[in-house]
Parts: sequence; C-alpha cells; structure tokens
Amino acid sequence: MNICISENLWRAALTEEDTCTVIEELLLTVRAKKHKLYFDWDEAVPITELLQSDLFGFYNRRILKKSYERSRTAFHSLEKYVLIVPKSYIEQCKTQENVRAYFQDQKAVKSSPEQTIEFIAIEACQHYLCSPLMIMVEDEESDKLFLSSIYPIVIQSVSNLENAKSFEELIKEQEIEVLHGGGTGVTQRLKNIKYPRRVFCLIDSDKLFENDEGTDDTRKKQREINNICNRKGFVLHILHNRMIENYLPDKAIKEWSKKQSPVIRQNIANHPYFQLTSTQKAFFDCKKGLLLKDFQYPEIQQSYLVQYQQIQQNSEQFDALNKLIQNQATKEDGSILKVKIIQGLNREIYKAFNEIKKTENQITSDSFGTHLQELKDICIAIQRQL
Repeated sequence: MNICISENLWRAALTEEDTCTVIEELLLTVRAKKHKLYFDWDEAVPITELLQSDLFGFYNRRILKKSYERSRTAFHSLEKYVLIVPKSYIEQCKTQENVRAYFQDQKAVKSSPEQTIEFIAIEACQHYLCSPLMIMVEDEESDKLFLSSIYPIVIQSVSNLENAKSFEELIKEQEIEVLHGGGTGVTQRLKNIKYPRRVFCLIDSDKLFENDEGTDDTRKKQREINNICNRKGFVLHILHNRMIENYLPDKAIKEWSKKQSPVIRQNIANHPYFQLTSTQKAFFDCKKGLLLKDFQYPEIQQSYLVQYQQIQQNSEQFDALNKLIQNQATKEDGSILKVKIIQGLNREIYKAFNEIKKTENQITSDSFGTHLQELKDICIAIQRQL
C-alpha cells in the first residue's frame, strides 16, 4: 500500500522512542517492498533533521531520502493511501463530510471520487500494515485455488498491474493469508476481528437464477456479513454467479476430465452442461446438478423449458412438484423432489481450476467471456489493499 506518516509523528519520532520504534517497523515493510512510503508535500516534514538524526540506520535514511524525492511529483496524484496519525486526529476529523470512523476511532476513511485516504492511529498501524491482507472465504481449498488460478491471467489484462506478483508469491511472502469460515462461519470470524485489519471477503451468491433473492437463510447470512463489513470497513464481494465453479471455462473442465477415471471422462464428455446457455451455466450447480425441486421456481421452469415439459409428462414427478409449490409435500415426496433432472459435473470439479494455470492449455483472459470484468474487479480490489 501507499503509506504516509503525518508531520507531527515525524517530529515526535525525533524525541519519543516509542514513536520512533513504530516508524522503524513500518520502514522494514517498505524495505521489503510490501508498502511504498510517501511524504505529504503540503506539510512541513522535518526531512533534514530526519536524515541527519542517528535514530534511523543507514538503509532507513536511504529509504527516507528516496521516498521524499519521489513524493515531489507523485504524492498529489495518489488515488489511495494510508495516513498514519495520532488517534486524536481521527477523533477530530471523523465529523467531517465523507469521513467514516471504525474500531473506536482507530481507523477512519475519507472518500471522494478522486481519492481515498485511510487514517490509521499509530497505535493500530503495525497490526494494520505489518499483518498480511486477510482474504476471508467459505472454503479454503477450493476458493484459494480459484483465486490463485485466475489472478495471474486476469491481472495481466489490467493496465498498470501487468507486473503484479502472482497469488502464490503473495502468500509465500506473507503479504496475504487466506482464511476460511466454512460458509456461515465467515460471519463469526469477521465478528472476532477486534482491531483494524485489511480484509477482503469473498462469498458465493448461491443464486439459482439471475434475479434470485435467495432463501431466508441465504439472505440472513449475506445481510449479516454485509453489515459487519460495513461496520468494520472491510471489502466484501458477493459473486454474481452461483459459486466459483460457475467461472470455469469449458476448456478447463474438459482438460481436467481427461486425467480422471473412464467413468468421469465419459460423464463429462457427454454432459448436457456444454449445451447450456451462458446464463444457465452461471447458475447451474456444477456439483449437485439440477434437481426436481428447483422447478418450483417459475424462472427455472422458463429457463429449462424442455426439461420442465418432460417433468409434466411424468405424473409422479409433476404431482410431487405441485405439492411442493402448494406447501403440501410429504416425506414420501421428498425423495422424488431430490431426483436429478440434470446430473452435476463432479463433486471435485473445482480442481479443474488447476488447468487454468497450465500454459499448454492456452487459457487466456478471453476464456472467461462475460465474467472477465467481475474477475478484474475481484483482483483489483485485492491489489488495492496490498
């Protein structure tokens, strides 16, 4: 991230050991190229005194000098930066227009169309800037694979980010950490964060169709997560599609199937999934498939008209479905309603994301079709917090 330290803290560092120690910790992250340091040219930062002081070592003084010179031309063009300030500054500025405070005035954000400034109290800045960016997901294995596979390809298509580190490099260098909450557990893990952290939260939409508002449980979960993220200043992205598997290019699925058992290869080779429209694919449950009970929704009936007509011709299935629609379904109807009208691809289909990483498969950003812009938004949101 781009970081800036307020003038009064620079002056305090010349006489206060605790302030100097914190700043030295931040300079270590700058030396490690995790953050970039800038000076506010609208403030009278005592740069001469800092460079002449024995408080900072040789390498840190080089960083100060180089950052100060770069700030001449670059500071005023920054779209986003973190400003380290005394907590009292946040208490004063939180009443200003477009400023919102978080974590008992340890963090505040001032946003405008041109620029975003995050104010972090010096007491919280080490936790905020020296800890990795936390990426909160529902399933660590599958969601991490999803992000690590799309990241290098998608980021290459974003101007000014072509040379960004790969997802694996960011994890190895401890710039990010991926944590999971197991679906509903995400809510509790977010609640447990008591200090300012950089957090990007990614969850499935679980939508059955384009305009699906979800079940009561889904809406409750998403509302709770959204409220926590708003209250704590975290970044939340709810997938437009049903789940991560709905972003798999067809080629990745087919290449993955070639390495599986003959039964799986045969199932995927002849699977009707590849004849679905792009909208149908976006909300198809790739693991479980399309169930009879899903046809209780008129949108599903219209989207899968041929399949619905076949259900109408099956008296047992049609009767069970009508009972469900009328809230009169019995236990005996339950097993019928779980009948798969279209089989799922495979329970472990998420592993097909591995095929995206293989250069011989020649999967490019264009392979994601209409999903590319959303994937760009995800990658940019992560990149903006690094």
